[in-house]
Amino acid sequence: MNKTQIIKSLIPRALLSYEKYNILPSLTIAQAILETGWLQYVKGNSILDHGKLLSFTRYKSVITSKDYKDACQNVYNSGYCSDSEYPKKLMAIIEENKLYIYDAPRSKISKKTTSTLSWSLSNISLNHTSRNLKPYS
Repeated sequence: MNKTQIIKSLIPRALLSYEKYNILPSLTIAQAILETGWLQYVKGNSILDHGKLLSFTRYKSVITSKDYKDACQNVYNSGYCSDSEYPKKLMAIIEENKLYIYDAPRSKISKKTTSTLSWSLSNISLNHTSRNLKPYS
């Protein structure tokens, strides 16, 4: 798959996670890309598991972030990883691929859209190892 196809494959799951856990789709997609090397290294938790993890109190600042830039910084500040360049890497992926366009207010995501998207998430997952995360460059 090329980068556009990879992003398209992640969008439905990221939107579903947004509806369920209020994690910005741009952040979810950028983390999936960064942590798996554009899906070359797919292991670990599904995108919904990622959303559930970030819904814990520890990551409250991620959920309440006003935009993707704050979310990227807050995911690092909350202890998700130890790479101080992590927020910049995420923001670069988001901006390069215009992923911020998927961060529409949740009210604009219809119930029909999210129910249509709730299929098996086992094909695409995130590689997350708390505090020992070493994102691919």
